[in-house]
Amino acid sequence: MRCGIIIRISSDNGFYGYGEVAPLGMLSDASKSEIEGISQKLVGREIEASPENISKAIIALNTADGCGIESALCDLASKCENQPLAGWLSSKNPSMAVPVNYLLSRPVDDWDELINRIKQSGYKAIKFKIGSFDVDDDISFVNDTIARLGSNVSIRLDANQGYDFETAVKLFKNIDLSKIEYVEEPLIGSDPAQLSKLKKETGIRIALDESITDYCQMEPLSKKEFCNAIIIKPARLGSLLKVPAAVSSIIKNGCKAICTSTLETEIGIAAQLQMVASLGENLPPCGLDTVRLFENYDANLFAVQDGKIKLPIGNGIGCGDALWGKL
Repeated sequence: MRCGIIIRISSDNGFYGYGEVAPLGMLSDASKSEIEGISQKLVGREIEASPENISKAIIALNTADGCGIESALCDLASKCENQPLAGWLSSKNPSMAVPVNYLLSRPVDDWDELINRIKQSGYKAIKFKIGSFDVDDDISFVNDTIARLGSNVSIRLDANQGYDFETAVKLFKNIDLSKIEYVEEPLIGSDPAQLSKLKKETGIRIALDESITDYCQMEPLSKKEFCNAIIIKPARLGSLLKVPAAVSSIIKNGCKAICTSTLETEIGIAAQLQMVASLGENLPPCGLDTVRLFENYDANLFAVQDGKIKLPIGNGIGCGDALWGKL
């Protein structure tokens, strides 16, 4: 079950901006009270419509839930300037569609139907969980998936820090690593020395996710020889506007930057799609194809074609007013 808050901020000229606060854990009463307090601080306040000034305003608010408020302000500002959020955020031409990976759930009931869906939608990458099953089951499932899909898509594994060192070595020495793009957080505790040793011993490419709790960690960690990719979750890290600088520093150090959701609704996903699109073309598939995991979602809004989700048409995030009307 996911619990969150949809934020709506209005301007004097009649526009509305939307954002979402959706922590991975349960939404606490303290978070609800904090959001209510912040909303009162924003009433009547003038904030210049630029990413820099909105970022300063969020820092001044000193909140862990800043991403949702920041997103709402950015949505509002870009609407006031009659631009899609991606165009408002970028001085270069934004992409009109964002590549995404397919999130595969285990067990697979119908492989033929799954393979057909992946081919029809044109996914270039798939991702699935490992580490919470018996390691022999993981080995079998990974090898089976490689045999069925490995020639058509890149395969990403997410272990959620599920293995001790010896078990991880067993897994990666018994699968074809040439078909694996990377594994997220393979080891319990995510100790850098152990991750380095694991990569040297097995050759597995490693991505960091939940061990990163602040944007300031990304640049130095992307320099580590064991790190091949960094997963960026703006909602968890508290800011959407810090994504471009983070992506730039990660890529500069030879790593992949993968923007990913924390299972937000359409409003949160729309903001992240706009942000990724503002970075231009040639980014790897992102983990933003997650609204289909919810009941009663709009299947047409974020449909995947040729492995990409097209941006909603309109200013701001492109869909906030319509989605608000359904709440």
